[in-house]
Amino acid sequence: MVSSISLLPSATLLTNWENQLCSQSGLSSSWQCVCFRNQKRKPKLYLIPTRHFASSETTSKKLKICATSGVSQVQRSTHSKNVNGMKEFEMELQELFNEVKAMVKIGNERDAMDLLRANYVAVKEEIDSGLKGIEQAAVLDIIALGYMAVGDLKPLPALLDMINKIVDKLKDSEPLLDSVLMHVGSMYSALGMFENAVLAHQRAVSILENRYGECNTLLVTPLLGLAKSFGSYGKATKSIGLYERTVTILERDRGSESEDLVVPLFSLGKLLLKEGKAHEAEIPFTRILNIYKKTYGEKDGRVGMALCSLANAKCTKGDADEAVDLYKNALRIIKDSNYMAVDNAILENMRIDLAELLHFVGRGNEGRELLEECLLINERYRGKNHPSMATHLINLAASYSRSKNYVEAERLLRTCLEIMEKSVGSEDQSITFPMLNLAVTLSQLNRDEEAEQIALNVLRIRENAFGKDSLPVGEALDCLVSIQARLGRDNGEVLGLLKRVLMIQEKEFGSSGEELVITLQKIVHFLEKLEMKDEKFKFRRRLALLRERYKQTACVRGGVTDLRKKMSSETASSRRKKKEGLGWIEWMRGWVCIFHEFLFQRFMASHLPNPFPLPPLNHLTCIVTGSTSGIGTQTARQLAEAGAHVVMAVRNTKAAHELIQQWQNEWSGKGLPLNIEAMELDLLSLDSVVKFSNLWNSRLAPLHVLINNAGIFAMGEEQKFSKDGYEHHLQVNHLASSLLSLLLVPSLIQGSPSRIINVNSVMHYVGFVDPDDMNVVSGRRKYTSLVGYTSSKLAQVMFSNVLLKRLPLETGISVVCLSPGMVLTNVARDLPRYVQILYALIPYFIFSPQEGCRSSLFSATDPQIPEHCEKLKAGDKPICPFISQECKHTKSSEEAHNVETANTVWEKTIELIGLPLDALERLIEGEEVQCRYGTHQE
Repeated sequence: MVSSISLLPSATLLTNWENQLCSQSGLSSSWQCVCFRNQKRKPKLYLIPTRHFASSETTSKKLKICATSGVSQVQRSTHSKNVNGMKEFEMELQELFNEVKAMVKIGNERDAMDLLRANYVAVKEEIDSGLKGIEQAAVLDIIALGYMAVGDLKPLPALLDMINKIVDKLKDSEPLLDSVLMHVGSMYSALGMFENAVLAHQRAVSILENRYGECNTLLVTPLLGLAKSFGSYGKATKSIGLYERTVTILERDRGSESEDLVVPLFSLGKLLLKEGKAHEAEIPFTRILNIYKKTYGEKDGRVGMALCSLANAKCTKGDADEAVDLYKNALRIIKDSNYMAVDNAILENMRIDLAELLHFVGRGNEGRELLEECLLINERYRGKNHPSMATHLINLAASYSRSKNYVEAERLLRTCLEIMEKSVGSEDQSITFPMLNLAVTLSQLNRDEEAEQIALNVLRIRENAFGKDSLPVGEALDCLVSIQARLGRDNGEVLGLLKRVLMIQEKEFGSSGEELVITLQKIVHFLEKLEMKDEKFKFRRRLALLRERYKQTACVRGGVTDLRKKMSSETASSRRKKKEGLGWIEWMRGWVCIFHEFLFQRFMASHLPNPFPLPPLNHLTCIVTGSTSGIGTQTARQLAEAGAHVVMAVRNTKAAHELIQQWQNEWSGKGLPLNIEAMELDLLSLDSVVKFSNLWNSRLAPLHVLINNAGIFAMGEEQKFSKDGYEHHLQVNHLASSLLSLLLVPSLIQGSPSRIINVNSVMHYVGFVDPDDMNVVSGRRKYTSLVGYTSSKLAQVMFSNVLLKRLPLETGISVVCLSPGMVLTNVARDLPRYVQILYALIPYFIFSPQEGCRSSLFSATDPQIPEHCEKLKAGDKPICPFISQECKHTKSSEEAHNVETANTVWEKTIELIGLPLDALERLIEGEEVQCRYGTHQE
């Protein structure tokens, strides 16, 4: 056993070389070219430090964490029979890396690069001669880390590729392979190649788990690296789980109040904030605060830094007053403890953050005092004319502008311009920011002619600096448009400038970016003034699509911005305790509806003929899922007999073809052959859903009716999960049908007017959906098949409500949910035997499949459905029609009308089925949308 020593940069610090180079001290040595002088020598391996916690500095709204060196005391086995050889090789590598760091530290990057190139040539010769072992991978690893230290990332992809080709052929038992993989993963992460980073970290974790078990502290570093990679790769749930596992490992080994917990807790809190889970983020930040209080006392500067993180979480959650108090307390502690210099950049940013928050909550005078303090500190330590004064002058000018004191704002901005002109000249692009602010201020003072000249000057400088199609140019154009509109300039010229702004925004944010909304509003306004009706219609339609998309979406951007969004659009309801289930009144009301339908459905539907009469449907193309049995069979057959082109979307195509042949034989002589076909669709595979949709859309044929009929109710069975990882009821009854509906939108638009029919159930009245636990795995609710079924049906109704609301009228797509009644179908085959017997004993109360399909056929063909959908769309709440078993319009459950939950279910569903949040809008616009499913071979 040998002690771990500080040799290479840690996995958690590879993206922060300035910190690492300042904090790590190298061993004094003369540089040398590390090569293998004798190819027959035994492999000499090097040690990688287990301890990877160090100071992590962030800016503005992030906390500086100073963790301990506790984990560094862990020892690891070298698994080498030649300890002396390993130590010699290790020292050579350490000398090389330390020499590179030393050169970088004194600014001698050129010699550092020469040293790295010399070593690369040496190891490349080894590889070309056939030596491809762990020692070659180790040297390449050091070289790659050296290039990162120098700040040259260009050679990294090629070096990492060489390392991968070597380590891929090495066995997991190879000594120190896990360490090389950790570095590789961290470097991939620094390059933004997160998928590769995940693979490297996963293998490192697997090696250490097999070697030391699943609870060893040696797992901490690779788990942190893996969690960071997953978080950056968009896999927040997995990342959160890994951070929590890391915390658990350290708690078991070090205790629940160990300072070693700070790094994973801080990373967990940041990720939760990023995911908009401010309530949950409070927990790790509060733990960090308590750890520092116990370790260092309540007046230590680290306590102040922890208070800042907690304040950020409170701010994001909407607790403005508490956030202000925490920020103030943090600043006081940091100042009294002399933890940071008064002019420290991090402390300065904290003051600015607090000032912004104070302005937002209406305490502008307090905020302005902080900004003036920042200005005075900067003036005292850097001088009255130092370039850094510009930022503080601009901030203070913005504060005065908020309070309508534009005269003082103008004075400050002109002072800022004088300083910047002396520093960078009058043509530098950086000077355009205060110039643009000055133009806006002058416009507020009704000095529009002067403001226009300044805005034109800004535009010229930015066009030269960034190019005519750049975002900074778009910002200048937007300001110029506002000023020229006030001056009454030619509307046609102003419209031309606006179209140029729109083109720039489309290039930067995409054709569906939220930033386009205001620009489109301005364009429509000027088109109306110019009476350009044809062009106005095109832009109005596009504006309507974007408004619909962003109408219900709360964008979480962190910190004070989150608070601004929340407090301007939400009421005190956002602070209420999260609903954890149906109230007993709702629950009782739901069961009353269910028993009422069971007992009286036949009486209420007695006016309906059986079979349900249909008009000629030769013009319709209908897709019916789950159509080899029960309601689906009768639905498909009756639609086909009415002349519709019917597509049976089924898992068992053989059974479907047998049914088609049987129906054709029975129909023979009654009319033209049935226009019916079968296509494979397995709703327990989202890959299959995507494949089916792609095949259908590739036909470029119109689709008029999509009937999502398939469903399951596995009563009494244990919880089961699909290969996609979702609970069976959730996937079949909700996720798969939702994905199918969205992906077929282009074909439904082509068949407009068209319909999406979701065969639901009255059982949704007793359902409850937790958007954060749709899989029912958190333990907050005990899983039963009834819970799985009812919640999936409620989720389908909620999703349908939002879908109808988001579909513009121009698409001509109607969305309907329905209850077929209590029907003896293949859903009943999943019921316990005694329930099936009960069904058989009381046939009067139970519909046959032919009777049960009547509400489906009514929803698919009734001419009043589109009109009813249009009326519901005009309302404030997202609601779609719900058709009862007696083919009448009725109301879905009270919980289905919960707007906040419905919108959250929509967003969560989009995430679970692997589509981007703007998928619907992009599909409507005819754009191609990528789904993370459908890439695997069935």
